[in-house]
Amino acid sequence: LYLKKKILNSDNRIKATWDVISSVNGKPKKEMIPIELNTGSRYTSSELEVANLFESFFDKVPHKITFHLKSSTSNAARLLNNSVSKCVIDFSFETVSAIDVIK
Repeated sequence: LYLKKKILNSDNRIKATWDVISSVNGKPKKEMIPIELNTGSRYTSSELEVANLFESFFDKVPHKITFHLKSSTSNAARLLNNSVSKCVIDFSFETVSAIDVIK
């Protein structure tokens, strides 16, 4: 009933019919929105370059936001020791094979 209404209420019933058929067959319409990124010195629309620029930007975020915090390994260890209870449960791991994992 929903799909029928979707087709009947559409401005373009043929297109709506094909969209419904594609979605039912597991092939939904993929709309690509063109991306253009301003790098400061130029614009790029290369999907790979945009992805690499985002990765580079977000890779640097932790360093940028913690640079002035005077963080150190000893400060981190002290924070961890003061904030988290020590685990007193003794446990061990057994070696497993790929076949064990598949089971």
